[in-house]
Amino acid sequence: MQLCMVDNTIINDPSLLKKSLQDNGINIIRITSSLFNRMIQADIEIFDGLEYLLIGGDIPDPSNINRLREQFPLLHIILGYGPAENTTFSIAHVIDGEYSNVPIGKPISNSTVYIFDRFGHMQPIGISGELWVGGDGSARGYLNDPELTAERFILFNKEEFSLNFELNEKSEISPESLAGILNTENTEEILYSTGYLARWLENGNIELLGRVDYHVKIRGYRLEKELSVSRSKKASKSRIAPRNENEEKIAGIWSEILGRPIDELCIEDNFFELGGHSLKATILAARVHELFNVNLPLGEFFKSPTIKGVASLIKLIMKDKPQSHREPDQEQEYEEIIL
Repeated sequence: MQLCMVDNTIINDPSLLKKSLQDNGINIIRITSSLFNRMIQADIEIFDGLEYLLIGGDIPDPSNINRLREQFPLLHIILGYGPAENTTFSIAHVIDGEYSNVPIGKPISNSTVYIFDRFGHMQPIGISGELWVGGDGSARGYLNDPELTAERFILFNKEEFSLNFELNEKSEISPESLAGILNTENTEEILYSTGYLARWLENGNIELLGRVDYHVKIRGYRLEKELSVSRSKKASKSRIAPRNENEEKIAGIWSEILGRPIDELCIEDNFFELGGHSLKATILAARVHELFNVNLPLGEFFKSPTIKGVASLIKLIMKDKPQSHREPDQEQEYEEIIL
């Protein structure tokens, strides 16, 4: 087996990347989901000739995954999820079916995964909670940063099945306590809080539901978006059904992503109140691009997350966009957003 590395100039240019893969006879590639989404939109034939595709960094757009599997049914697609604090991959999933929301899979060997409620209790199948990871790949904390270590890492008693929240009050993990924890006979292990909501599925896979704190990464930087998820206590407004073709198309996208009957949707419904989250918002942006060939700015969508708001945004973007101009795929804003 030969390892081939290319620079960013090639990675960010679909035609150059395709040529590099073909010239070097590459049959296994590992890329981030944002790069995958960008490449498949530019030229799906980039992936011709591959035997294995490993995708990491985020959940890929399900519609792109389904397109790729249909085009190359013999291609093995593997999703690897995990933070750097647990040696990059903690959970993996072989994508072998058609999905509306791709699960992140099951813990890999020597990794542990737990889903807790805010009181530190394990969540049953189907109930969401915060995703924690541990195992042999778990870091011991952040170097010279005891406060951040205490915020993100915690002790878990495997026999009592309970979290030791007192660790946060200590503000650091001492070398002495680490020596005991790393002893294979010890009942405690270090867990890392991913900051993501997740739930167990009946088949043992894990489904990611978005960030607990609604953080998103925009071009590699993590930002917080203030999203209201509480319903108004005022008298409900008159429910208005989609009034034109564009609003009907958008309602169809919402129905597909949120699992809601299209005839129950109105143009003032809030995307996040109906079960949407920042991950599903990126899927929404991808579907909008497919149907309308416009890049939906998620920052603007968060300000007006309704069918009516999206329709207005699309109309404004199309009005300002020259008819003969098609924006390069690598500039698609929604593909640069990582949860």
